[in-house]
Amino acid sequence: MKKSEVARRALAVGAVVTAVLGAVVAPASAWHRPPVVKPSGLDFTFHSKRVFENGPLVTERLLSPDWEVYPADKPLLCVYERLHPAMPASFRDGYWVHNLPDTGSGATPYTTEHFGRAGDTPFCGQTTPADKSMWEQDRYVVWRQGVFYIQVGLDVRAVPFGKPTDTPLLGDWDGDSVDEIAVKRGNQYFFATDNVPGGGGVRTSTFGEPSDRAVIAASYYNQGVDTLVLRRGNKYLFTADAPGTPTMKVRDEVAFGKATDTPLDVEMWIDAVPEARQVAVARLGPDS
Repeated sequence: MKKSEVARRALAVGAVVTAVLGAVVAPASAWHRPPVVKPSGLDFTFHSKRVFENGPLVTERLLSPDWEVYPADKPLLCVYERLHPAMPASFRDGYWVHNLPDTGSGATPYTTEHFGRAGDTPFCGQTTPADKSMWEQDRYVVWRQGVFYIQVGLDVRAVPFGKPTDTPLLGDWDGDSVDEIAVKRGNQYFFATDNVPGGGGVRTSTFGEPSDRAVIAASYYNQGVDTLVLRRGNKYLFTADAPGTPTMKVRDEVAFGKATDTPLDVEMWIDAVPEARQVAVARLGPDS
């Protein structure tokens, strides 16, 4: 094959990759802020509440991020460093910005990375067997029009699953310590058994009402798999039924926060100790 043909094909492949994900990684200096005015003091505050413990419930306000936020930002909690708790993060137009563990300097450092595009739905999780230890850091995942894009080292794995109109989910649905993809369609849930096109086998469940919002949870009832939590208004509906149970039933109900809060993945750590039995929200408003 002529060198010119090799170069042409390489450029074509590069164009396809760029069209799908944009730049996968970009320096912090490349992070662009949307042309909007930041309201005075606008910030995310992260709150959590431990549930199903003896004694009174404990409400905590987590560390607020040390960067400007905008109403369209999508808040998350992600594990970025081994042996450290989950840290606040936000996603904007394909850019991730997140706190780093406290270095003792008194300041909260943060960094930005580029993975995905504007309009994507972001997740962070342990999505490959190499991440199976809970002490490893999370990987980036974004959903776009029926396709999950999963960070695998410096590469990206595109995994078609579900329909463009579905709501994407991510959790350890089979107890193997690897987070698998899933989608919500009304009050039906389709759980993949592997992060491959088509899901490598699909288990289906029904739970709650079509208008309920699904919140990913850890193993609240010690059954070894992540189970669904639905939010209805400011109430969280818990099930002890494993993914794939034909009809899941509500076992517990907990009220927390406001109906306008953004519910978050609740598998969080406190003081570097695994702590799964919580609900957590991000609230956009004046910092206090």
